[in-house]
Amino acid sequence: MKITNTTNFRANLKENLDIVGDDKEVIVITRKDDKNILLISLEKYNKIIEEMEGLKSIVNNM
Repeated sequence: MKITNTTNFRANLKENLDIVGDDKEVIVITRKDDKNILLISLEKYNKIIEEMEGLKSIVNNM
């Protein structure tokens, strides 16, 4: 997991997007107002949703 602030994220936008898109790494973008952002690839997001739905199915069948 990479942690960066908004200024550095913007200054290195392509590199950061490549880290998320190609390396499948997660980036936390910190903000002064403490409303931090988590950036993940669509592929990783879809896997998380798929796993959550699988867990919901297991719980519902109990």
